[in-house]
Amino acid sequence: MNKIKHNFNPMALREKHSASARTNNYSSFWLDNGWDNNSSIFDEDEPKKGVDLVALASYRRAISNFVSIVTGETDIKVTFNTSGDSYTDGKKVTISAKLDDKLFDSTVGLALHEGSHIKLSDFDFLKGLEHQIPTEYYNRAEALGIDRYDVIGKVKNLLNYVEDRRIDYFVFSNSPGYKGYYHSMYDKYFHAKVIDKALVSSEYTSVDWDSYEFRIINLTNKNSLLDVLPGLRDIRKLIFGNVKNLNSTDEAFGVALKVFDIILTNLEAQPTTAGGTGDGEEGAEGSEDMKDIGSKGDGDADGGESMSGEGTESSDSDLPELSDRQKRMLSNAVKKQKKFMDGDITKKKLTKKDKASMDSVESAGMSYVDVAKDMVDRWSGKKTPTKVLMVKKFNKALAESDTISMISNPNHYYYGEENKEAINSGLVMGTMLGRKLQVRGESRETKWSRKDSGRIDKRLIAELGFGN
Repeated sequence: MNKIKHNFNPMALREKHSASARTNNYSSFWLDNGWDNNSSIFDEDEPKKGVDLVALASYRRAISNFVSIVTGETDIKVTFNTSGDSYTDGKKVTISAKLDDKLFDSTVGLALHEGSHIKLSDFDFLKGLEHQIPTEYYNRAEALGIDRYDVIGKVKNLLNYVEDRRIDYFVFSNSPGYKGYYHSMYDKYFHAKVIDKALVSSEYTSVDWDSYEFRIINLTNKNSLLDVLPGLRDIRKLIFGNVKNLNSTDEAFGVALKVFDIILTNLEAQPTTAGGTGDGEEGAEGSEDMKDIGSKGDGDADGGESMSGEGTESSDSDLPELSDRQKRMLSNAVKKQKKFMDGDITKKKLTKKDKASMDSVESAGMSYVDVAKDMVDRWSGKKTPTKVLMVKKFNKALAESDTISMISNPNHYYYGEENKEAINSGLVMGTMLGRKLQVRGESRETKWSRKDSGRIDKRLIAELGFGN
């Protein structure tokens, strides 16, 4: 007990995993210290540039496990972006190969978000969206100068937002421990300080489509003002009052259509003032349950004060204006938000060569392991564990992948014929030894098929009709 009391320091643990000490507050519990550097454990002898494929493989395995836990699906593959599109295709989750990014929590959150879409979203429904929109809406939009293809895009954006809220509510309700990863994801890919400033400014307060879209996709932001556009408060009530009861993409589409109808109605009613239409009461039914969905995570883990989205009453004349520089920043931030909603997030690609090498790493079961954990430095008195590379299944493919710097590829030009001959002899000897071990491990026994009593040999039953 004295030893436990001496070594256990709760304050040290708190400092180790505190928000101020680590960029990744959640990943720090399952990531090893220093795993995310771009160097090999053999750097002192031979510096190695590029990504650490062993660490990258461990990273992918961990995220894959998280996706399986949250979705309850074991067949959703988590892979790195190697070519083509980087967004979710409805079959697998694509993650970035960028290792020097310190916000691993956000990458985990993005993988969970995409995995949940694979489990819950109907991708075939989205493909046929054009035929799901009633003709009435095409006609009303055309009268406002919005063509058919533009209608499809606008309804799709609204559906993406409602569907995201439905997916997030599912995860937050069933796996509340993963909220932190989601908050980190939204902080990186969706929220920006200039968005916060724009929401309380005179930007996007005109009664037009861009203003409605900007205000709607930021309804979960605590700075949202619900009375700067007519019908905005009703839209929030419609979305967040129904999200927890939605069970399919089709039902989410029904809500998106109702939102589209409200926007069209207010666009048709121009000219009008962008004053408040609400009565100042609480923004949405069940907002206590929904305030955490897609939020910035400023409050506690259960929602707290984060993103209540109640809004405040304000007239356009009372709102400040953004500077030209802030407007340019806002334009870029809005583009980033729309890309996120569309699933079009840029992810660093893994080269085909690195992908092949990493496949060898994973098939060999390679990982970093700390050994000699009890060794203590004689001068500092601190424990000095050593990180070593453990290979569970060493094979020829791994040796030829150039992944392990201490093992050279026998096919390199600088090998002489003598060395190649020795290597080939070693392969032959290893094959012979393996066969001998296999033979020794076999068991031989005589089997009597024709017995007067005992179990029937099932293989002989088929011969009953042939006189046997």
